[in-house]
Amino acid sequence: LVRSRPETLSPDATDRVLLEMENTTDGMLDLVSSLLVAKRAEELDMSLTLVPCDAVELLARMVEMHRHVASKNRINFKVDAPQRLPVSTHPESFSQIVSNLLANAVRFSPAEGNIHVGLRTDSDKRKLILEVTDAGPGIAADEIETIFEKFRRANNQPPGGELSHGIGLYIVDKLSTALGGEVHYADARRGGARFTVTIPASAGKG
Repeated sequence: LVRSRPETLSPDATDRVLLEMENTTDGMLDLVSSLLVAKRAEELDMSLTLVPCDAVELLARMVEMHRHVASKNRINFKVDAPQRLPVSTHPESFSQIVSNLLANAVRFSPAEGNIHVGLRTDSDKRKLILEVTDAGPGIAADEIETIFEKFRRANNQPPGGELSHGIGLYIVDKLSTALGGEVHYADARRGGARFTVTIPASAGKG
């Protein structure tokens, strides 16, 4: 419609409308993709095939995937991880957990903010621990118990006005459980949100 009647809009106005249409389309595609991932997470039967892999390599791939979007607002990733971290897990599920937490952190971080990402094992090397901390508004105390519910959105809105579907943290919770682990939220020391995912580092759960 916009292209068929260019005389009705100035070039600048046309560009703005097309950009808005593009953003709307991207948002719809993102929602559909999130819903499909959520459905798969709901159908997992706790008997995922765990394979040997390098958790640091999986993490690095996800950080690089989200770096472009983060750079638009000059948001930096600060990664604290060893050079290698051999584990036995389900790579796709672990990568999806990381991706959703990074996307959430980028969405709620202010311009020029830092996102701290930590990956390590516990002292017994039996558990893999992932921490993602942002400098956003955090989550109100009365909302913490419900943030992992499907379609639940916190009252604090992203600083850039980005749309939140309320599915990402639900997916993180479902996949963490499917891998025999759990996810917890805590307020960051200097403000913001910190999410900690703990899953088995080897084929034996628990």
